[in-house]
Amino acid sequence: MSALSSEDIAGQESEFANAFNLGQDYLSHRGLLGRFYWLLNDKRFRDACRICRRFVDDSIQKVIKDSNLHTKEARERGNYIFINAIIQETRDPKVLRDQCLNILLAGRDTTACCLSWTL
Repeated sequence: MSALSSEDIAGQESEFANAFNLGQDYLSHRGLLGRFYWLLNDKRFRDACRICRRFVDDSIQKVIKDSNLHTKEARERGNYIFINAIIQETRDPKVLRDQCLNILLAGRDTTACCLSWTL
């Protein structure tokens, strides 16, 4: 059993994906504004950030709650689960959220770049 099942996130993935896309669009525009990034901080952006944080935070809380069971099962099967490895180092929810979002961002950018080169 993985740390999170598809049933745990069913119905939330579209909301998260849309918020994640919107947040990335805003961040790219904010980056262009440099020191004036704060000018682009409307309700849509703040709502997108809130949805992303809530989705990841809820998932992390579920993993923390069941971390001992899932870590043992994963080790027995020889599986590597990123969040379980990070939980061994810290249980600080903010650090865990930041690490998960970093992996999501890196994976998305890498995949997008790879697809661009193949087309």
